[in-house]
Order: sequence, then structure tokens, then C-alpha cells
Amino acid sequence: MNARKTASAKTRGPVTRPLTAGDLDAVVSIDTAVNGRARRGYHERRLAAAKRAPALHAQYAVEEGGRFTGYVLGKVLEGEFGRTQPAVRLEVIAVSPDSQGHGDGVALCEALEAEARRRGIRELRTGASWRDSRMLRFLDHAGWSRALLVGHSMGGRSTTWLAAKHPERVAGLALIDYSPENAPAGSKRVTQIVAHTPERFASIEEAMKYFNSTNRERFENYLTADLRLKRDPYFRDQFKRLLETGERPKLGVDMWQLLGEVRCPILSMRGSRSDMYAAETTAKMKAANPRLALVEVDAGHNIAGENPQGFVAALRPFLALLEESHAHERH
Repeated sequence: MNARKTASAKTRGPVTRPLTAGDLDAVVSIDTAVNGRARRGYHERRLAAAKRAPALHAQYAVEEGGRFTGYVLGKVLEGEFGRTQPAVRLEVIAVSPDSQGHGDGVALCEALEAEARRRGIRELRTGASWRDSRMLRFLDHAGWSRALLVGHSMGGRSTTWLAAKHPERVAGLALIDYSPENAPAGSKRVTQIVAHTPERFASIEEAMKYFNSTNRERFENYLTADLRLKRDPYFRDQFKRLLETGERPKLGVDMWQLLGEVRCPILSMRGSRSDMYAAETTAKMKAANPRLALVEVDAGHNIAGENPQGFVAALRPFLALLEESHAHERH
């Protein structure tokens, strides 16, 4: 695909072009500047995968005045979660901090959209944390106005709140092993783990051992450059206070009421061996909102980590339902 200008030549605006293996050093440099941690191995694998199977990838660089200022990685999805229509998933987008606000990110999105159209693909997808205000502002600016929310555990709180308070932004809500009422055994376990989390770890291996995990790639992304967790210490301190005083923090909202206010389709996925989402709570969940469908997966609290195939199989019908509803809305 030929490089194309997204601003007039007079203003020397950003210009996009296909990403190449020779851009790896520049990609890693920008990723490190934006995220505070180098992920060379990850980007090397993504670029190599695009070289092996170019039909399944769409990767672009953006330049200003011949200087590399950002990149986007997109992947073609075919049949994911049982979908019949292909889509392009925006996997990573990053712009050098000193070039942000110049239209480089929008130019990259436009390049990805143009490539999708060229391939006859009508849909682009991506994911972002609803706590990442910078990314959300960018997605707003780029026209990504509606989303499927997936919230696991404590993430179920923020996604439920958003779905209830901003229904125009939410197409569907998937709550993964979350209910407003935690089971006592799971609450005790999580409190102990989070409250005693070290300020920093000596190595990635030490962090993996502490959390009883074998997923090294996850912890390469979960830790900062100085081996601290990418987690707000506010929650750790709240759990410490709970252990010391027995006083639980007040949420300030009634989560059962918020769940009842949600107007989009809801999937409640429970791990059959979960110590956080008790089996006896499922009836209360279904009674809280008539739009809620319940499914159980053979797993504990960390469903996607313990049984990824079961997680995907349980999510597929829900996504197909949303896709069918979206198709009707378009017509």
C-alpha cells in the first residue's frame, strides 16, 4: 500500500507507510518511551508474524519530516469467537511523546481503516482499559464511540458502573466471575495476597512465584521497568487497613442497584470452582436484571487463565448475539 499523506504538503503533516522489520529499533524506542518498559521480544514476534503471513496483518509506521514518530499493529480476525465476518483488530498503537497531539495517531488509524476497506473488511475492533483516560480520549477522537465491556473480578465494578451510567457507549457487558457480593473464602484469600504484595520484586521469576503463575509473558508486561506491579497501591493499602482494623472500605454506590440499571445485554460468567462468586449468588444475579444470561465454566476465579478454551466457548454465543443485534441496527 502506498504511503499517503493525512495533512497537506504545505503543513508537512504525518505520512504513513507500511512497517518493516528494519523499524524494530524505532518501534521499541517509542514503546519504551510510552510505556516505561521495553518489549523488544513481543514486537519482534509481531513483525516476524506479519512477514510470514502478510494477509493476516496490517502494520503501519507514521513519519513527520522523514522522522519515525509512531506505529500501529493490526491483525485480521477470521472466525474468532465464532464470528463469520472478518474484522481487523487494533493490537498496539503508539506515538512518540514529543509528537502526540499532531495527528499522528489519527493518521495511523486512518491507514488501518483504509487497508481494511481495501480488503473488503467493514469492522475494526480494539480493547482498552476504561481507566486509561488518555487512550479513551484518543479513541473518542478517532471515532470509536461504542464498546463491548469485559470486566473480570474487581473490573466488574467499573464496567458495571460505566454500562449503567453511560448506556450510549456500551453495546454489551460481560462480567467474568464477578458479582456485587464476594464469597467470604475468596475475599480472605485476595485480601491476604494483595495486602502483602511487596513494593517491588527482585526478579520476574519472584513475582511469578508470589502469584503462583507460570505465564512469564504476562509478568513481563505486568511489571514496570524497576520490577514494581503496574497496580495502584491504593487497593493494596485498603486491604492492609482491612487486615489491621477489620473495616471494609465503602464503595459509595449500591452495585446491585447499578447492575439492575444496565440496559444492554449482560453475560455473567462464573467459574464453577470459584471461591469469589458463590453458586448461591447466581439466583440473585439473574433476579437483578432480566437482560442477564448466566453461564458456568470449569475453572476457579481466573477463568481465562485456567481454562482459556472454556472461556472462549462460553463467550462466543454472547458475541454472536451482539453481532447479530449490531447488524440489525445497521440495516
